[in-house]
Amino acid sequence: MATSQNRATEPDVYCLKSIKDSLEDPYNHFSSWDFADQTEGFICRFAGVECWHPDENRVLKLALSNMGILKKIMLMRFRAYS
Repeated sequence: MATSQNRATEPDVYCLKSIKDSLEDPYNHFSSWDFADQTEGFICRFAGVECWHPDENRVLKLALSNMGILKKIMLMRFRAYS
């Protein structure tokens, strides 16, 4: 059974989940980060997330600097999926 979230985007989704779980968001900017959605391009609608193309789940960059986040983002290492 095919899903809209293919293996190429799993590291992006995993990283975004890790970022959301590791930060305190007093202004509720991460309320748009709904990982249950699973439609194509769903992570591209998250606040602070810019994608290569709006219909793909591939992150180009994050723009979180003006969101009032309380913890520093730790450098994360992506594990490549084979």
